[in-house]
Amino acid sequence: MLIFEENGTCDQPVSTLVSHDEHWAETSLTGLNILLNLLSHSNVLFCGPASVRIHSLLDSRPLNSREEAACFLSNVNKIFSTIPQ
Repeated sequence: MLIFEENGTCDQPVSTLVSHDEHWAETSLTGLNILLNLLSHSNVLFCGPASVRIHSLLDSRPLNSREEAACFLSNVNKIFSTIPQ
């Protein structure tokens, strides 16, 4: 089971994915959280490599449940919604 938590200040909330599922290694979950934070970084030099690595990480192990997928997509949606048009 995956739990979506938001921490941080009101100005800069930090979203993290927390897994209680044995199938998702702690290191890959930590890596995914770091990469999602880099993807949301204002410097585009971080965004490109982060998106490639997120793709590689998710390609190596599919999400276990609908909850994991929903939390991941919610986090990505928040990142995209902050991009000025």
